[in-house]
Amino acid sequence: MKTIVILVEPEYEENLGLIARAMKNFAIYDLILVNPLVDHLTDKARSRAVHAQDILEKAKIVKTIGEALKDADYSAATSAKTTRSNTMFRNAVSVQQFAKRFSNSDAKVAIVLGRESSGLNNEEIQQCDLLVHIPTSKEYKTLNVSHAAIVLFSQIFLAQKKSKFKTAGKKTRQILLKKFTAMVNARSNLDNKKAVIDSFKGLINRSLITEKECCALLSAFFGKPK
Repeated sequence: MKTIVILVEPEYEENLGLIARAMKNFAIYDLILVNPLVDHLTDKARSRAVHAQDILEKAKIVKTIGEALKDADYSAATSAKTTRSNTMFRNAVSVQQFAKRFSNSDAKVAIVLGRESSGLNNEEIQQCDLLVHIPTSKEYKTLNVSHAAIVLFSQIFLAQKKSKFKTAGKKTRQILLKKFTAMVNARSNLDNKKAVIDSFKGLINRSLITEKECCALLSAFFGKPK
């Protein structure tokens, strides 16, 4: 697993530096800032980064989450707020489950962290493949973004092993979802087609399907992928 860290509209220089430091602690080097509200190269940010100033210096700045996610095979939104519902976007996996599933894959996985004041909104979460949650006390659920980053990065680092497996690429998964969506929309006897499509998308993303498995499903149900 190659980890990409995406920070959406970061608001505090100190957190930028602390996150860069945490990244280097756990051998993560790619940082993307989406419309940052502060300068990531101030003395304050650098002082918190300590020996990880190089991560700040080579950080990529983009305007939208879509642009930040362009090169990622999978993306994991993070949120302190989760619910049990029929909507896949608020049904989270724990950080331990996430790390166990993804750490030994060959996928490029983007970890998306939200604003310090309000986190990620629903539209931003829906642009990601998964929602990851860090279990915390019911008395005070919300972590500082830099603290959440340390927990996420450490769990990924601890779960890594030498053996790797090849995950299905984004393009192949998109073809599978497109074919499945067309099949569902062609059915006249389904009441809630969006729920069916969302459920299938959630199943594919959470199962960490391999390229071979994805192609086998395409071949079995829809003929050879084009």
